[in-house]
Amino acid sequence: MVDRRRMLMLVGQGVSSVGDGMWFTIWVIYLTRVIGFPVVEVGIVTVVGGIAGIVLSYPCGMAADRFGARSTFVFLVAVRSVAMLAFCFVTDFVGLLVVAVCFMGTQSGAAGVRTSMVYRMFDEPDRLAVLAQTRVVQHIAYAVGAGLGAVILAADQFYYAALVLNAFTFAVLAVLSMALPRDTPPQAKPRARGALRDPSYVAVMLTTAIPALCWAMLSTGIPLWILSRTAAPGWLSAVIVLNSSVVIACLQVPVTARASSVRWSGRAAALAAVLLAVSCLLFASAAGFGTGLAVAVLVLAGLVNVAGELYFVAARWGLALGLMDGRHAGRYQGVAAATEALVMAVGPGIVAAAVTAPGISGWLVLAGVFTATAAATPPLVSWARRSRSTSDAVR
Repeated sequence: MVDRRRMLMLVGQGVSSVGDGMWFTIWVIYLTRVIGFPVVEVGIVTVVGGIAGIVLSYPCGMAADRFGARSTFVFLVAVRSVAMLAFCFVTDFVGLLVVAVCFMGTQSGAAGVRTSMVYRMFDEPDRLAVLAQTRVVQHIAYAVGAGLGAVILAADQFYYAALVLNAFTFAVLAVLSMALPRDTPPQAKPRARGALRDPSYVAVMLTTAIPALCWAMLSTGIPLWILSRTAAPGWLSAVIVLNSSVVIACLQVPVTARASSVRWSGRAAALAAVLLAVSCLLFASAAGFGTGLAVAVLVLAGLVNVAGELYFVAARWGLALGLMDGRHAGRYQGVAAATEALVMAVGPGIVAAAVTAPGISGWLVLAGVFTATAAATPPLVSWARRSRSTSDAVR
C-alpha cells in the first residue's frame, strides 16, 4: 500500500521543482534583458537575498517549533508563490530587492522546515528514505523544468507565462502539503539548551556544510575551467551536469539508506570531503592534457565529484537528524539550513576565484580546504555524540 503522506510530499515537491528548474534557467535573462535591470543591481539583489536566507533560516525553525512544521512550511511556500508572481510587476530596484528577499530569503528556511516536518511525520526507519526520494524527484523535475526554460529562451518569449506557471507550482505544493497530517509541536517548554546553545551541533553543521561547495563547483567552477584552461569543448560541462543528475537519481536512495547511524554519517561526511579533494586535483590535472585525455579526466573528475556529493548529502541528513534534540527539531534544522545557505551564498565567488587563480593554485587550495574538513569532521562528530549522550542522560 502506497503511503499517502509520502506520495503527497513527493508529488508536491516534484511539481514545484519543475517550476524551480524553469525559473533558474531563465531568471537572469528575464531580470536583465526582459525587465531591464542592470547586471550590477541583479548581483546586489542576489547577494542580499542569499544573506536573507541565512538570517531567516533559524527564525523559520523557531516558527516550526511554535506553530507546527506543516503549517509553517505551507506559509513559507505560499510566500514564495506570491513573490514569484510579484516578479511580474517589479519596475524599480527597491521593489526587486523586497521581492527577492521574500523569495530567496524563505528558500533555505523552507528546506529546514521540510526536514523537521519529515522528522515529525515519519518514524525513524522512513525519514532518510523520504528525504532521499524527495531529492531524486527534485533532480528529475529540475531537468524537466530546465528543458522548458530552454524552450522559452530559444523562443525568447513566454517569460511572464513561465513566472505565473512557477507561482502555480508553488501553490500546488502548498495545497498538497495542507493535506498532510498536522504535526503537534511540544506543548510544554522543555528544559533544553536549544540549537544555538549547542556548540557541538553548530560546529558539526558548520564543518560538514563546507562540502556544499560541490554545487558551486558544478555550476560555476567547472564551466569556467573547461572554457578557459583546458582543451576540452565547452559543452562538456553540460555532460558532467547530466551525468551528475543521473547518478544522483540512481544512487541517492541506496546511499542514504546507510546513514541510519551517527557514526556512519560522520565517516561518510569525512569521505565526502576526501572525494571532493580528489576531484579538485583531477580537474586541475586536466589542464595539462590534449583534448581526448582532458575529456576523459574531466568526466572522471565529475564522477568523483558526484560521489562526494552523494555521501555529503546523506551524511548531512544523518548528522542533522541524529545529533539534534527532537524537542527542538525546527530550531536544529534551522541551524543546519543556515550553515548550508551560508556556504551556498559565498560558494560561487570562492570557486570562481579559485579557478581563475594563477595555474592550478586555486584548485590546490580548494583541495586543501576539503582535506582539512575531512580531518576535522570525526573529532567534532565524536564531541557532538558525547554531548548528545550527556544531554539525554540528564533529562
